Amino acid sequence: MLEPEWQIEYCKLDCVVVYYVDLQVDNTSYRTALNWLDDSEQKRLPKFHTIELRRQFALCRATLRSRLCHFLNCENQNLAFGFGQFGKPFATVAGVAVPLEISITHSGSCGLIAISENARVGIDAEIRTLGYDWDGISRRVFRPNERHALGALSEIDRIDRFFDFWTIKEALIKALGTGFSLDPIQFQIPQAMLDGAKSATFQFPNDSDRFWQLQNIGSDVFAACLAYELT
Repeated sequence: MLEPEWQIEYCKLDCVVVYYVDLQVDNTSYRTALNWLDDSEQKRLPKFHTIELRRQFALCRATLRSRLCHFLNCENQNLAFGFGQFGKPFATVAGVAVPLEISITHSGSCGLIAISENARVGIDAEIRTLGYDWDGISRRVFRPNERHALGALSEIDRIDRFFDFWTIKEALIKALGTGFSLDPIQFQIPQAMLDGAKSATFQFPNDSDRFWQLQNIGSDVFAACLAYELT
C-alpha cells in the first residue's frame, strides 16, 4: 500500500468505496507513485504539460492501482486499464476484465476515486472557487428550474450550490459512461437536491427501469457528488 497520508478511505455507501487522494504531497511520495505506473502510463506523463497535471495523473492512477490490487488480490504488473466507447476506464487482470466499476475525478489539490462492485458508478469533484462565468455555464448545463433554484439564493450560497449542481450532472454522466454525448441540459436534478437535500434517487428520462442513487459527499473546500446504479 502507498503512504496513508496521501490516500485514505473517504466514505463507503452500499457497494461503493470512495478514496481521497491528496495531490499536494511531497516529492518522495510523488516518486513512490511513479513507481506504480506501467510503461504505457509512464509514456503518457510527458503529454501533460505542467507538473501539476503530471502529479494529478500519477497520484490518482497509483492510488487506483494500489487499491485495485488490494480488492483483486493481484500483482500490480498484471493490472492494466482499457477504455469504453466514450472514455470511461475499466480494469483488467492478465487481460481479463474484472467485475469492478471505477470512476476518477480530481480538481485542485483533491482527487477522489470510486470503486464499485456490480454497479455502475460515477464521481465528480470541483474546487469551490470564484471567477467562473456562472450565468453562461448555467444556461448551457442547467434547466430553467435549476437556474431558478440558484437565482433564489444569496451570492455566496449561489456559488456553493452552483458547484453542487454541476457535480451532480457530471457524476451522472460519468456513471452512465456516455461522456458529454449526453447533453446535461437534457436531464433534471432531483427536486429534493435542488431544495438542499444531500441525497436522492434519480431516473434518466425515458428510462423507467433503472434507478440511480445520488449522494453529495463534498466539503467546504470542494463540491463532490457520487452517483451509482441501484441493483
